[in-house]
Amino acid sequence: VASATTFLRGDNAWAAAGGDNTPAFQAYLSANQALAHDASTKVQFNTEDFDTDSAYDNSTNYRFTVPAGEGGKYFLYSHVVIQGPTTTTLKYAYFYIVVNGTSVLGGFNDFQSNYVHYASFTNVGVITLSAADYVECNAYMATSSGSAGQVWGANARASLFGGYKMIGI
Repeated sequence: VASATTFLRGDNAWAAAGGDNTPAFQAYLSANQALAHDASTKVQFNTEDFDTDSAYDNSTNYRFTVPAGEGGKYFLYSHVVIQGPTTTTLKYAYFYIVVNGTSVLGGFNDFQSNYVHYASFTNVGVITLSAADYVECNAYMATSSGSAGQVWGANARASLFGGYKMIGI
């Protein structure tokens, strides 16, 4: 039936317009998080900007779990800044998005002998997820001094993680 919320398809049938990209979530790190030297650490994005289906756990597991009936293609994104303990000690760093314990999107920086203080990573991609799949982020760093570093969360959304279900594909 023709109305303000329908459109005429190519086969001359009326269809409802619209749709939404949910479930959707975005969370950020509200303070710096310590990273041990030469160890992988889950990044604890602890403050939500939004979570349409209450599917992101911002207090225990720090992960998004695909709700029942919501499998499909998801656009996932994340950004972090990893900081070494002093200005010239960060040797290498990794940051990656993990699905069910397996890395699916990530980046790596090896600074050879030109050690730095900061490494910035942005990961984006479309991943097919099924109901009950969980998505989280891990960071890894090593320093020339063997000292701990941190994921930067002191500035507004310097480190964040989000995603949404894509429609139409």
